[in-house]
Amino acid sequence: MITNVNRVLCLIFLLGCGTIAAQGAADNSDGLSVNVANAAVRHYYIAPTGRDSNGGSATHPWATIGHAGMVIGPGAIVHVAPGTYTGYIDTRASGTSSSRITYISDAQWGAKIVGNRVDHSTWHNYGNYVDIIGFELTSVGRMGLYNDGSFVRYMGNHVHDIAGPTSAMCDMGGAGIMHGNYSAARDEMIGNVVHDIGLINSAQCPGYVTVHGLYLANRRGRIIDNLVIRARDYGIHLYHSATDVIVANNTSLQNGASGLVVGNSGGGADNNTLVTNNIFAYNQKYGFRDDSGNANLVADLDAIVADIEETEAVRQTGGDRQIDCRRDERGIRWREGSADSPRENPTAVSSAIRLYDRDLVFREAVQSRREASICRGDDGHRFAC
Repeated sequence: MITNVNRVLCLIFLLGCGTIAAQGAADNSDGLSVNVANAAVRHYYIAPTGRDSNGGSATHPWATIGHAGMVIGPGAIVHVAPGTYTGYIDTRASGTSSSRITYISDAQWGAKIVGNRVDHSTWHNYGNYVDIIGFELTSVGRMGLYNDGSFVRYMGNHVHDIAGPTSAMCDMGGAGIMHGNYSAARDEMIGNVVHDIGLINSAQCPGYVTVHGLYLANRRGRIIDNLVIRARDYGIHLYHSATDVIVANNTSLQNGASGLVVGNSGGGADNNTLVTNNIFAYNQKYGFRDDSGNANLVADLDAIVADIEETEAVRQTGGDRQIDCRRDERGIRWREGSADSPRENPTAVSSAIRLYDRDLVFREAVQSRREASICRGDDGHRFAC
């Protein structure tokens, strides 16, 4: 059986990380010795039974991820054992382009992070060149995973039941996963399952559209192969400094506003962003809303888009283009690679649609994630959609 660690490390290799090197922190236990000159990889371990006074080895693990984030160096791989870890996490260690830092749940979704700070994030990462992989996370706060660093990747996490802001913080909003530093760049969200975001406290913030599933606020990021269900507002939200972004192969369903919004702020524009091969279905407003301020934003509109308000499949308030489709409660699909797809001929959409049963679209979307081992861990755990 392929373990979560081996599977994800193979993914990292395929994503082009190359060799992972390290300059480890001092360890007074029986962990792997480090040859700084040869930049060997350093493995550290965390378990519910550990102590932060230990050395972080497999036999003497630490107790908290936050402690690891204070003492590790580039190239470190931090293995987190199954169990529940309650509290706020702050990680500040940075890797390098050739020696990334990795925090990984050794059993997919086996390490469960439970946030206990109201109106706060749950895991706040400040470091650059960091991967956070395979965790389950839920919280009474307004934010699940929040990042301020550059070159940071959230991969294969299960983030759900984030309470959202209380009435004291409505304008600050919230998200399941957010890259929020406007000055950062090249952050990614890959293969995450995110659902039920901001619903618990939604009655405290009427009229606010500020809580989203996935939120990217900086440039040159990638949002790929995620499943987002029931965010209070937008499933996927690009805003502020987002530009040059790839949004591909995602499924965004049953969100309170739209499946995706591509926006801008401060008079800028989101340029050179590619939206391709996504499923946006059964959202309250639009499948995809474009507020980017750039009429040439979308290079490829092959997608499933449902919940069309009036006659618009795509609302583009920033440009002079609208794509017109007939309304159908079961949703629509543009054939991928079709000569009459919106990419090739936006006026011929009506001849390029396939109709889907509502439940079938949902089941197919979830099944595709299960087949990719995103919704099913090695222990047989399944995400109950």
